Amino acid sequence: IKVGNGKSEPLNGERVLDDLLAAGTDPDVWVVALGTNDVSSYDAAELGGLIDEMLGRLPDGVPTVWIDVYLPDRRDDTERFNTVLRDRIVDRAKTSIGSWSAVASADPKALISGDRIHPSDAGEVAFAALVGNAVAAAAAN
Repeated sequence: IKVGNGKSEPLNGERVLDDLLAAGTDPDVWVVALGTNDVSSYDAAELGGLIDEMLGRLPDGVPTVWIDVYLPDRRDDTERFNTVLRDRIVDRAKTSIGSWSAVASADPKALISGDRIHPSDAGEVAFAALVGNAVAAAAAN
């Protein structure tokens, strides 16, 4: 969300979203898959603020799907982030969560790569299916 300078590391989600909005991007559904790089950097209140800030940037009324996070070596941080995310999303209209955590934790050896962060080849397929199903569900509502 906030981690990433666009130079020595990828550009952070806030800047990417701001650039998309400035370019006039107007999708039928927004998909946000952010938080993995932030889970250990902030406490629950700070994470809530980051999530609220991102959601506040998105146009009202457009369906939104936020994909939660899964880090098998940082389970407490993962659960804290995902709990804060669920708490922030629960009252936002047309917004839902796609649970990568539920999918990946079912078979982490097959779905998470050797770095214990990124999806494996099979994980990429599972992640894409999760996003596709979440988008289809959001668009149907």
